[in-house]
Amino acid sequence: MRPAGVVDVAHTVFVDDGLAPFADQWGFLAGIQRIEPATVDAIADQGTRRGEIIGLQISQSEDLDAEQLWALPSLRQPKAVALPEPVPAEVRVVLAQRLFVEKARLPSALLNRIKRLAAFQNPEFYRRQKGRLSTALTPRVIACAEDLPQHLALPRGCAEDLAELLGSHGATLRVDDRRVEGRAIDARFHGELTPVQQEAVKNLLAHDTGVLVAPPGMGKTVVGTHLTAARGRSTLVLVHRKPPNGWITQRLSACCAPCRTPILLQNRPAISSARWWKGSMPSALTWTK
Repeated sequence: MRPAGVVDVAHTVFVDDGLAPFADQWGFLAGIQRIEPATVDAIADQGTRRGEIIGLQISQSEDLDAEQLWALPSLRQPKAVALPEPVPAEVRVVLAQRLFVEKARLPSALLNRIKRLAAFQNPEFYRRQKGRLSTALTPRVIACAEDLPQHLALPRGCAEDLAELLGSHGATLRVDDRRVEGRAIDARFHGELTPVQQEAVKNLLAHDTGVLVAPPGMGKTVVGTHLTAARGRSTLVLVHRKPPNGWITQRLSACCAPCRTPILLQNRPAISSARWWKGSMPSALTWTK
């Protein structure tokens, strides 16, 4: 029997579908069927891969053969859900070094979904967890969005996903392009591209933004040099450490005579301290004024 006064003192009770407390609380609890630990693990694993645990999926590239990578689902598009508040018909976005989404009149639930476009579960966290290593300093989720007072800043690569997400709720993007076009240059490429490089250049030139991933020896530096000439704009090269500075110089100097026009190279650790260095970059390009 239910102890007297349980509800009166605001203790937790089990209730039925009509929200009426069961007369025998312990009897109801004893009648609940237990779930095997293996079943719980299987449900949790399946939910994690589908992005149903914290709303974000984890990269599965290590679990699949190279021939199956194209079958991976999008890691940034969550399942469509109904929003409790209306969405404006038009959302203003400023396109600059990032995508700045104007937050005015956007429901908080939609803002949360927009943030998730620029977030993903950290594979390193799960590798360390699986190896029983400390995860105290390893974030479970890597978030690339920044919540500003009037805007939500996203990486520019999220533009298509953002348009698709807003379109699913009947909204359109009004893009204000504030990108810096750089300095116009008259550059000519003197090298010769391989068929693979030609295909890469063709696909990259068809878009404003893109990522080229290729193994060593493919000629990514040569592709970048050709793109600079094709775009006809000054180019900033960012490297994650100092050694590639000299390596790029050597590789480009092998293509043709040195160029007198300097190019900026930035070492990533120096970005925060705003330290820059400038050097003459021999390359496969020539500039004429």
